[in-house]
Amino acid sequence: MEEYSRGKVLKSVKGSILVLMNAIAICGNIFVCWAIYRKRKTFSVLYLYILALAISDLTVAITCFPFCIEAFLADRWLHGHAMCQFIGFTIYYWAGISVPTLALTAVNRYFRVVKTHIYQNFFTIKSSVKMILTVWALTLFDGLISTFVGPVIYKYNPRYFFCIGTFVSKAHERAIGLSLHLIHVFIPLLTILFCYSNVFFAIRRHKTNVMPSLHAGNGQQLAVNAWEMRVTRLLFLVVVGFLLCWIPVIIIGLLAHSSSLKLPDSAYELYTFFAFASAVINPIIYGVANRGFRREFIGIFRCS
Repeated sequence: MEEYSRGKVLKSVKGSILVLMNAIAICGNIFVCWAIYRKRKTFSVLYLYILALAISDLTVAITCFPFCIEAFLADRWLHGHAMCQFIGFTIYYWAGISVPTLALTAVNRYFRVVKTHIYQNFFTIKSSVKMILTVWALTLFDGLISTFVGPVIYKYNPRYFFCIGTFVSKAHERAIGLSLHLIHVFIPLLTILFCYSNVFFAIRRHKTNVMPSLHAGNGQQLAVNAWEMRVTRLLFLVVVGFLLCWIPVIIIGLLAHSSSLKLPDSAYELYTFFAFASAVINPIIYGVANRGFRREFIGIFRCS
């Protein structure tokens, strides 16, 4: 395993930030899961998608991030080849299910706001569980096929301070990389863009018709719609937060593979810091932007 030396002061500061981020990711996503559990009597399809995102972030925060932080502080990988394969694959799998899960959430919002009359035909608790598990299973299948067919060998890279996938040839790397990015990144992102653009057009039309509907005596229905609109904006903020974290990761990753450009070591560290942040940001968004989650978080603190 390659060793890499960092200055003690900077390493202590950055290591403290990483430990804090990991603690927030674990505690924050546990709070989200517990808050949804407290709402189990009024559990809806919407909470199921939020729960899926929280579980995926919590899993990687528990199983992967501590090993990466340990390697960062020790300036080397301490857990052997087999663990490196597991941690490397798990990190890429987590990244691979995040965008498709967000795309499913966007599709749910599209049907709930734009195609309300057929929403119940497609989105029940049972059908939504099947959709989420299908996406996770297909991503796992793609990852395993790519790993063994590639083959992909995960090797510790001290500049990123986690195990990076390596390929036997550039041809394999391009073929597998392009296919996985197409299936798990570009198509889901186009789906998100399509769904939320239509949702916001529907919200604008809704605002235009609010006053006539109030005069018509449809206050109860409008209250439901207003709640749906607030939740839709919340989930859109989750997408924006995700993109703010992952666009720098994608840019740094593309530049790092360019043979004509040498990046400073800090760029590789930023790559991992931004990836870490994507598991931290969702609980913060829920707590700041949603009154219901904020009340549940306060209730959890009071109970404890």
